[in-house]
Amino acid sequence: MDERTYYVYLLASKSRRLYIGVTNNLERRLFEHREKLVEGFTKRYNIDRLVRKSPFDSGNRRHTSFASVFAYPEVDDTIEV
Repeated sequence: MDERTYYVYLLASKSRRLYIGVTNNLERRLFEHREKLVEGFTKRYNIDRLVRKSPFDSGNRRHTSFASVFAYPEVDDTIEV
């Protein structure tokens, strides 16, 4: 069986919007996000910072985990409710 490596990756914007994607060519895909070559969510919200990558092979064996990634909301304490 042909062993290929794929990546689940997590991107973020300066405003902390998140995007999760899957690709078999991480370098190419990150270039596409950074250069805004593909229409969609990441282009619209300027999401282009790699936060985490997790490779896995075609046998669906994961090499790392996203378990240690935490996303905390930013709270503006000056807003009165």
